[in-house]
Amino acid sequence: MTLDIIFQDEYLMVVNKPRGMVTHHGANISSGTLEDLLGEYLKTPVADATPPLQGEDAQRSCEARSLQKGEFSRSGIVHRLDKNTAGLLVVAKTAAVQEKLFEMMKNREIKRTYIGIVEGIIHSNGTINRNLIRSPRNRTKYITTMQGGREAVTHYEVVKQYKKHTLVWFRLETGRTHQIRVHSKSIGHPLVGDLEYNPKSSIKMPGQMLESILIAFVHPFTKKQIEVEIKPTQIFVDCLNKLG
Repeated sequence: MTLDIIFQDEYLMVVNKPRGMVTHHGANISSGTLEDLLGEYLKTPVADATPPLQGEDAQRSCEARSLQKGEFSRSGIVHRLDKNTAGLLVVAKTAAVQEKLFEMMKNREIKRTYIGIVEGIIHSNGTINRNLIRSPRNRTKYITTMQGGREAVTHYEVVKQYKKHTLVWFRLETGRTHQIRVHSKSIGHPLVGDLEYNPKSSIKMPGQMLESILIAFVHPFTKKQIEVEIKPTQIFVDCLNKLG
């Protein structure tokens, strides 16, 4: 695959990750990732830029990692998308830019909006504020919890109601692993095609129908307002067509 760059300047890029591609190296994944494409494009030795991660660290979000000052990590990746979630990611071109973008992500200064198709009818807009913790039964999955865990906040807005499904906007306030997928399931409306959290999906699709299609932020160096938006993929449109 080739790198799909939607926006770039001398400091950073916004790239479009295809469905089916892993964002970065992790447990048992050392090639064929977006990180590899970025390393080739930026002429960054991936092996040198990405310290090997073990156990819990291999699953943690990029923005949760603490960097040593001046370290350029994972070929500039600032946040991640799950393998079967397509869409936009912000990427730094230098260590200084990456450090600043990590800070902006931590301070919730980067607006990320997703579009998704869920099971059932959602009747009104709302906010899901439920902490996430790793499932004790399956360490690769997450569940909501009333005690402990990590803070997770997702805002959602109904776009269109179908006979048995709903098209929804999701806006992340935090960026936890599997956040939208777990939050959607927790309110009884799992994502269509989600093999892990909705194995009995009413429509069989190659992965969850969830895509990051809008990113907006104030550029950390030029101070210009950056807003990048893309259309949903053809797979996503095909799923909508199945709903009529």
